[in-house]
Amino acid sequence: MADYQKVIARAARKAFRQIGTLAKDVVFSSSQPPSFDFSNATSTNGAVTTLTIKVVETKTKQKKDSDVESMNARLKSLLLLTEDAPDLNPYDTVAIAGEVWKVVLPIENDGFITTVNVTKEL
Repeated sequence: MADYQKVIARAARKAFRQIGTLAKDVVFSSSQPPSFDFSNATSTNGAVTTLTIKVVETKTKQKKDSDVESMNARLKSLLLLTEDAPDLNPYDTVAIAGEVWKVVLPIENDGFITTVNVTKEL
């Protein structure tokens, strides 16, 4: 079984290499809210964590139903190698070509390819 997993992982890496310019670099961001320490009356700014990953975008669709938080939003899926980003749950936004999109949970991961759905209000 482990041998098949290695073969599939190699095939996924090869597919992403062959995609070439169809794959784009995007920046996932996670922002922590500011906090306040009541014991010494100090506040700290929230930290921002970023991760740059190469992804393949699917076609952007306009959604007008209840499965997206906004009733009028664009939705797209991003495909990436799981080994490039094993855990994307802490990230809440992604910058794609200068536009900021919101990450929609759940993030799907089959162990080789991760699918992340993102949305942007119109």
